[in-house]
Amino acid sequence: AASGNCEWLSLELAESCKANYGVQFVKNVHVTGFQVQDSVSPVGLSPSNPMEKKIAVVQTNRGDIPIPENAVVVVAAGSWSPMLFRMLGVYLPLYPLKGYNITISRDALQKYTKDQLPARIIGDGYVYTTHFRDTVLNQEELRITSIGELNAWNTNPTLRIESDLRRHANYIFPKLSEAIDKSPVRVGLRPFVFDGLLMIGHVPVYSNVFVNAGPGFNGWKCATGAAKVLASVISGDKTILPGTFDPQIFSPQNRMVYSPKFCRLWEAFAST
Repeated sequence: AASGNCEWLSLELAESCKANYGVQFVKNVHVTGFQVQDSVSPVGLSPSNPMEKKIAVVQTNRGDIPIPENAVVVVAAGSWSPMLFRMLGVYLPLYPLKGYNITISRDALQKYTKDQLPARIIGDGYVYTTHFRDTVLNQEELRITSIGELNAWNTNPTLRIESDLRRHANYIFPKLSEAIDKSPVRVGLRPFVFDGLLMIGHVPVYSNVFVNAGPGFNGWKCATGAAKVLASVISGDKTILPGTFDPQIFSPQNRMVYSPKFCRLWEAFAST
């Protein structure tokens, strides 16, 4: 079976976007709020909010980012997308599922012979193991993944689950026990929308805000397709998508709710 490393691909893709398309990536920037104005755009009007809104400024820890009149704001922050929408008074029904993995580095793999390492994806119903090798980037690692945990937005491994993962990994690969015990356990949050469908499109009430979120554990597999859907929705160019495919299946309409009072209550509850 084919496999790949999403981190390596993302880094290379970012470099390609910078070199070939002039894309600017600004790192270590955290959104702290938004300046919102009324908008007269007729798109997505809400019966309870007859005057549609728009984002005029994105506020960050490194200064304000004014949004030009003809530009749009895309929220594609994975599991943290609901936090950003909460600042806008919009409820995005998305919740994270925490996944665990043990990542054995290339250096740690050097002491093992080829026949001691798995040559393909191995799954036994509890752990899934992939041996990543990239001769172009000269990278290699063995990743053992497992279990999903519902624990809000906590990104620290739960000790009991970490211990269970290491114990089961040692059972599957007893010859790799030293590397399994010494390698770090990492966690990642998988963003699941309440109904299992991607959330892609124009956000209710805001004329210049779009969303791309909620692929669950299929994020990397769906990433390029979801981006094409969003590009088609924003530009209005239906030729971007194949055949008669209708992107409205992923629309946030009637799935995201403008509810400032609820968002304030959620924020107050989260801070306690």
